[in-house]
Formats: sequence, structure tokens, C-alpha cells
Amino acid sequence: MLRIRNIVLGLAALSVSACAEMGSVTRNAPFESTLPSVAAVEAVAPSFDEIPEIVTRSSPEIEVIPQAQSYNVVDVIVDVPRTLTVSEANSLIPNADIVWQEEEYGDRYEQVTRIVQDAMEIGVAGLKGERDVILFVSVKKFHTLTKAARYTVGGGHTIHFDITLLDPVTGTMVEPTRRVNASFAALGGAAALIAESAGMTQKARISQQLVKVIFEELGGKLVPAEFAQAG
Repeated sequence: MLRIRNIVLGLAALSVSACAEMGSVTRNAPFESTLPSVAAVEAVAPSFDEIPEIVTRSSPEIEVIPQAQSYNVVDVIVDVPRTLTVSEANSLIPNADIVWQEEEYGDRYEQVTRIVQDAMEIGVAGLKGERDVILFVSVKKFHTLTKAARYTVGGGHTIHFDITLLDPVTGTMVEPTRRVNASFAALGGAAALIAESAGMTQKARISQQLVKVIFEELGGKLVPAEFAQAG
């Protein structure tokens, strides 16, 4: 399987670089939006009396409802190209492809790879289709909030990646490469502090968003647990 994986990775890299035009899918709504609509970022800083409500919005009870899937993902390969630019500047909006400063200083490419890999593996676990495929993910932008932005004005997490579905035996493309926009609103100021106190870090929210996006992108459906149980 390791040999096949290495061959597939090489084929995927060639396929992705040769793809001149790709479809674009946007998933701007955050993970919390699967619940009844409530704004994730308040225009006015919330009071500490609102902590229970904000924590509830940030960590909803979600049940995965398997749909009629055509794919079964047997492997996930995530590539974060070293050609992407990285910024450690603590400004409001650094000009770089990768801005990830919540973890201690280190290899940002490896840190982003780990976050995306873990989320993608969880996200595809609920797919129970008949056709085995390998999911190849090539990260194009992973721009999150700096401390300067997170603890003042807030903003958004800008996350773009390409996905390609590959045959695990031949390495050939099952579907053409397409771009996915997983960007969503980020918490800022008092809302960010309150969320952090409940364990809802940037990494936690980003991971939830990526799980949701890849599951839905490959045909799954996420609904609030209360509605699933009622049905």
C-alpha cells in the first residue's frame, strides 16, 4: 500500500499541476451554521452573562446522517507545498499564504498538514459508498488570525484547497481536480476570549469547519442532532 500511495502522490501532483481549469465550490458558512441561524460573531462585545449561549453556539451537538454515497475513502493524502509563503508577522492581515500562529513557533507546513490531515480523515469516515477512492488534498491557502487580529477586531479564516479523487489501484483520476473554499468567520475580541475559556480554540473551530466541508463536499449531510432524533 505504501508503494501505491507513493505512486498516487506522484500522479496526483502531476495531475493537479496540469489542471488549468477547476470547478470552484464555496463553503463560507461555519460549522455552527448547521444549527438554527445565530450570528457567530457579535457586532458588540458580549457580556460574561452570555457565556453559556456563546459556548453552546461554538460546540453544537451534531449527528452525521449517512446518505447514499458513491465513494469510500480508503486513504487521505494531504500536501502543503513548500512553495507557499509563510508569515510570522503579528499584524492584522499579513500578506502570506500560510498564517498560523496559535501553536508554538515551528514548521508551519507540518502543523498545517497535521490539522488538515486529521480533519479530513474524520470528515470522510462517515462515507460508506461502494467505490474505493483516495482523497488527495493540496492546500493553497491557510490564513488564520494573528494575535493582533484575534484579540481586537476579529476577521475571518481564509482556507482554500484543491481536492482530487483517485483510484487506489491505478492512481488515475476518478473526478477532475476542483477548488474548495472553506473560509468562514473568525471570533474576535471578547467573543474569542470567551470561546477559548471553553476550549474552543481557533484550531478546534477550523478542524470542525474542515470536517463539515469535506463531508458535505463528497456528498454527505450534517444536521442538528435534535432534528435527526425528531425524525
